[in-house]
Formats: sequence, structure tokens, C-alpha cells
Amino acid sequence: MFTTKHLDKVLGEVRNYNKKSPFCPKKSLLAYRLSKMSSQYRGIVTERMIRDYYISIGKIVRYCGGSHSHDMVVNSRKIEVKSAIAVPNMTRNGIQYSYNFQHIRPCNFHKLILVFISPEGLTIRVMDSKTVSKYLKTKKKHKSLYVRKRIVGKVLAT
Repeated sequence: MFTTKHLDKVLGEVRNYNKKSPFCPKKSLLAYRLSKMSSQYRGIVTERMIRDYYISIGKIVRYCGGSHSHDMVVNSRKIEVKSAIAVPNMTRNGIQYSYNFQHIRPCNFHKLILVFISPEGLTIRVMDSKTVSKYLKTKKKHKSLYVRKRIVGKVLAT
């Protein structure tokens, strides 16, 4: 779905590229390069990668980004894109990853796209705002979605 060539294109659009990273380029060069970015910069880059994906499959996209309450409108549906880097946790069964998606406000979007960035590559899930609201019931002001193992949601079609 995404390639390093596409990442280079998006990086040309965004500034302040940070070069520190614990990920290994042999496992996934794309995830490695994304992991080297600050969370704010990575968020902008993944938003634009998702935008380009929707354009490539013929969807009508209006990209908002910046300080808007949502990132884009795809076929008149408000879309919010969130990305998170894998945090390894040792368990009896080996290493499991957890992800922390922050500042989620379901009232601002119809669909939430979660981009999971692990050392092995990217996994993308799509959830509607009602499902997100169920996960966030007990959260207050700055809502975060903390995910271990797997999350319910559709895989973004390629």
C-alpha cells in the first residue's frame, strides 16, 4: 500500500525531519523511517499518506490538516488519522506491542483511521465514531486510546 518512494514524496511536503530511531531498517524501512520522526511530524506525514491513498483509489478528498477538528473529508465523511509507535512489553509469551493514540474526540469525525507503526511495518485500522466512543467511555478531557495486542476495526482496503 505505502512505499518508501511515497514516503519520500510526503517528506518533501513536511519539514523538521528528525533522524533518531530504535527501529531496524532491515525489518521495514518504511516503519524505520517513520519511527525516526517526532510524533507531531509523523502525524502530518501519515495523514498525507492516507490522503494520497484515498486519492489513488478515486475518492474525492479535501485535506484539512493543521488546526482543524478533523484531518480530511473523504466523500463527504470527516476522517481523523492517528498514528502511534509500538512500545515493546515483555510478557510470558514474548514481546507484545502496545500503542497510545492521543487526543481522540469522536464528536469531530465520522471515521477514525489508526496507523500502528511496529518494527515489522504498518497496520491500519478504520473505526467509526460510535465504536471509538465505546472505547473512550471512561476517559475525560484529553482522550487517549491505549491499545494492546489487537483492536476491533476494519483493515483499510488496498
